[in-house]
Amino acid sequence: MAFLEGQKRTAAEFAAANPVLVPGEIGVELDTGRAKFGNGVDTWNALRYWVDPIGDRFEGGRLLDKGETNMNRFAAINGGGNVLTSTSMKISWFTALRTETINNVRTMTAGTAAATVTLCRIGIYDFETGLLVASTANDATMWIATNTLYPKALSAPWSKVVGKRYGAAFLFVGTTAPAMVGWSVSGSSTDALIFMSPPLSTAVGSQSDLPAQLPSGGGAANRVHCFIEMTP
Repeated sequence: MAFLEGQKRTAAEFAAANPVLVPGEIGVELDTGRAKFGNGVDTWNALRYWVDPIGDRFEGGRLLDKGETNMNRFAAINGGGNVLTSTSMKISWFTALRTETINNVRTMTAGTAAATVTLCRIGIYDFETGLLVASTANDATMWIATNTLYPKALSAPWSKVVGKRYGAAFLFVGTTAPAMVGWSVSGSSTDALIFMSPPLSTAVGSQSDLPAQLPSGGGAANRVHCFIEMTP
């Protein structure tokens, strides 16, 4: 297939115009550096990106038929489990690959279940503003079994925008914290890579509930990245 000189706009402009690129035509987002190739059928918002500039080149591991995950699913499976800490909110950052309205999220426990639970909540934060833009209600029955998927509805629909950076926050308050599917790194030998900007993972301690806004930088550097699925 010959590649045609294509369209150049910002991510927001492409999402709003939602054009159908002709077969072989390339569309480049000027503000994110990502590109899509047209097939003459699908609209821009339905096409998949050719490259994710944050580093997840295996996009089949993140994009779903509808919705997306915050990390490559193969990486999540191979990463094992990450034990949360009571009152310490863990935030896993990602760049949205699609513009769509999200109503549901799903997380998965690993080999340790929660016990004596006071609060289990998930929040979504905007990296630029630090503001809480979506969340689930408290559910003390969440994460109480091992190796289990937990679907939850958001309290209100969330308009996810392609190219924007978001953080999925996991907050547990109780006696025995659960282990969540995802990846973690022990020790400090790779900190120079993990903690470079933009952050992969951060944490905010001493939280009894989801804060309305994060501190500057999204919190303290953290070595835990928990998996989440986001769907309409």
